Amino acid sequence: MNLIILLLEDFISRIEHETPNHSTTDLLKIITGDAELRDERRVSHIRDVLRAESGDVLKVGQLGCRIGTATLHFPDDTKTSVLLKDVRLDKVCTPPAPIVLILALPEKDHFTQILHSVTVLGVKKIYLIDADEVSASCWGSHAIQRDALYETMLLGLEQTIDTDIPQVFLRRDVDRFLADELPGIVASSRQALMLDSSAATTPAHMGGVVDGAGPTTLLIGPANNFTAREQTQYQALGFERISFGRRVVPLVAAVRALVGRWSM
Repeated sequence: MNLIILLLEDFISRIEHETPNHSTTDLLKIITGDAELRDERRVSHIRDVLRAESGDVLKVGQLGCRIGTATLHFPDDTKTSVLLKDVRLDKVCTPPAPIVLILALPEKDHFTQILHSVTVLGVKKIYLIDADEVSASCWGSHAIQRDALYETMLLGLEQTIDTDIPQVFLRRDVDRFLADELPGIVASSRQALMLDSSAATTPAHMGGVVDGAGPTTLLIGPANNFTAREQTQYQALGFERISFGRRVVPLVAAVRALVGRWSM
């Protein structure tokens, strides 16, 4: 946990200020106040992992807002709760990765690893879709329930020092997704890429990030491949096929490699 993430309800007092931003004509929003933490996960991390003591300055951020610092105080010797005094949130997070990830829903263990990884890498929009080779049992997994998604992404944000939690969209009706949403996603993308192990083009041949040119949309199927029927559908919508060449890359590693390629 490289960042203590605060929720709005953690604040005992909270004031939003607007001050001149000397680098632009916009006003800079600053949040100040005090907060109290009582949940065991964050308190034990501060106490037992960080081994922080009263008076130490910690890096904190409010979920969905800015990051900054606060001064730690333990109210008593039991150290079962934490007071964060002089909270000052005045810094913006790292810009998000210019990527829209569309992923055929993987098995639970793979999905949790992938969701954590892409959160750390700055992906902010994730579509989970059905496919011919996606098991129906995947859609009943606890891993895609709201509380599990939130927990996995929160851990990623704490690790990477970010407060902007990704949006995750579940799209089991893939035909409706292809008709109603995907054309618009592709149209607003700089490039739309589909991972296919038989493709000749590799990521090394593709362009990198171009400022202001729109995001790259990455489409990844079950075990890195869609069926021939599905590939034809996605190519008709504008997706270009890419692969890792002759190298066989497992799903989790493939997602990390591709997202990392366009998130730097």
